[in-house]
Order: sequence, then structure tokens, then C-alpha cells
Amino acid sequence: MRHKLNESLPGGEVPPTSTDGVTLAAPPSTRHPISRYSLSRKRDQRLRRFRRQLLAVAPHLDDPKFAPLLNSFGRISLLALDGYETLREGGLLNEDGELRSSVDTFQRLVGQQLKLGRELGLTPTALNKIRNEKPVDLAGAFAEGDDGESG
Repeated sequence: MRHKLNESLPGGEVPPTSTDGVTLAAPPSTRHPISRYSLSRKRDQRLRRFRRQLLAVAPHLDDPKFAPLLNSFGRISLLALDGYETLREGGLLNEDGELRSSVDTFQRLVGQQLKLGRELGLTPTALNKIRNEKPVDLAGAFAEGDDGESG
């Protein structure tokens, strides 16, 4: 990457130039390369954080026999989140105006996530049964809200 004559490097340093104003040296990298170990640790931390949040919602899954399914569900969920962000940033269409193949991949990830979620009992119906809560009557809640409002 070449810099203009008056352009400075990070830290205020000016790149060395020849008499004709052409930069002689490439600027030092401002980013440090991330090791595989570091990336792996970040992924593992992210998965552990996801599991903690999931177990807060569904404490009945805090059992070692559910660990493999929970890990799979967490990985799939995080991949789906990352895939969605990539699709949002890049758009649904490729340069030729056709639907990206990553849309299909995202759809399959979400399908697998849904399947694992059902196996773990993470549907709203299953969670309500586990918590011994009566189902929410949304229509009734809206009707009660309309009675108390002034028009």
C-alpha cells in the first residue's frame, strides 16, 4: 500500500519517501495477526457464554447427558447468527443478480437449529409445560389492555 507524500502513518510517523515523492517503505501493519489458538479461545468463550444464557432460560438442561446436544445447538446457533450477519452485509444476490448459495446454507443451519431446539425442549410450548406456567392468552391480554385505555 503506498502513501502520499504528506500522509502520516499510525503514531504520527511519516513514511520514508524518495525525491520524487514516492513512498519507499510499506507502512507497518496496525493489526497484529490473530493466532489460531486465539481464534479457538474466542470461539470457545462465545460458546460457553451462549450455553450460560441458554441454561438461564432452560435450567432443566443443566445435566451432563445434555452436553453434546447443547454444544451442537450452540455451535449451530452461533454459525447461523454469523451467517445471517454475512448475508446482511453482502446482500442476498451475487454479482450476477442470482441468489447467493449462502442463503441455502443459512436455511439449512436454521433448520438444524430448529430440529435440535425441539429435541432439547426449547420450543415455547415445551418450556411452558416445564415451568408449569399456563399459556399466555394474547387475545385476552390485548382485550384487557383496551378496556383500561382512554380513547
